Amino acid sequence: MSILDRVSSLIDPLLVPVKRPAFTAALNLPAPVQRRLVGKPVTYDGQTLAVDTQIMLALMKVSGEPDPSTLPIPKGRVALLRQSQLGGGRQEIGSVRELWAAGLKARLYVPEGASGNAPLLVFLHGGGFIFGDLDSHDAPCRLLASESGVKVLSIDYRLAPESPFPAAYDDSVAAFRWAVEHAAELGADPARI
Repeated sequence: MSILDRVSSLIDPLLVPVKRPAFTAALNLPAPVQRRLVGKPVTYDGQTLAVDTQIMLALMKVSGEPDPSTLPIPKGRVALLRQSQLGGGRQEIGSVRELWAAGLKARLYVPEGASGNAPLLVFLHGGGFIFGDLDSHDAPCRLLASESGVKVLSIDYRLAPESPFPAAYDDSVAAFRWAVEHAAELGADPARI
């Protein structure tokens, strides 16, 4: 690791608290204001990018944050985790429990007021089976559980290249099957997973 990389690795975490308020403020602006900031809608293959996503991408561009997929895998993973922390704080939720599902680390998010026989979403984070983990996708899981009223079981499947394809796929299938078999201990309705 070069001296520049070492200095950068020390400074980058210090910038997160500085960048986070700017990101949060911009993402909480009314949609018409966001639209004025980012310009005309972006449409590709007939699909229009949501304005909040468009402003998030613009903020990432001006922030100097690199696209994690353009970095060597270990640095890309660190960048993704750091960038996931720019979106704001930890949304309050009924409860969060760490557990093991089919031999994989997992996290169960239970929204306030969820019944003992609630629906369950088995969440498999993005990242092309190369990037991402429970922490990089903590905020979306909290939001999904809170806004939907559904329990969310997030799975930390194995990643490539350390575990080549089909390891992540196999882990995902095994975790889903585990969730069905252990629905009662998760307080989930096995017919609504």
